[in-house]
Amino acid sequence: MIYLILLIFIHILVDFFFQTPKWRRKKTTDCKLMCLHCALYALLESFVVFLATDSVSNALISFFIFLVSHYFANRISGKLIKNKKYQPVVVHSICQLIEMLILLLVFFFFVYNHISGKRIDPFLKKILKKAILYFTAFASLTKPISYLIQEILMHF
Repeated sequence: MIYLILLIFIHILVDFFFQTPKWRRKKTTDCKLMCLHCALYALLESFVVFLATDSVSNALISFFIFLVSHYFANRISGKLIKNKKYQPVVVHSICQLIEMLILLLVFFFFVYNHISGKRIDPFLKKILKKAILYFTAFASLTKPISYLIQEILMHF
């Protein structure tokens, strides 16, 4: 379960903390920026898959799944927001749900099946859980909330 938490943690880091508001706006029109964002996302997520499975092939397959799915999710949501038919908060939320679903599918197909018989060091597990808990609590009260508020207020 710690690997699932790590995957979600990295998702939050890359989608909310590794992007400035300017970068977030520009990536919808700048293909290089979009590809860089998606490659960073896919690389970090597939690294967790590699750590969990010790399998380069699982990591490579998950890299391409994350890369392509994140690219299309961001591209489609960018076009829908640009179209101005839909509320950006709704589009962004649906995009995040789709990305979480893909993340869960990769986790269960690649990681969970591989580690179901392995045990993680309890000390490492405890430290990772606390670090992720504290960071997520802090992060959820700062950057993502400010991003959502900014998106809501842009339309008034």
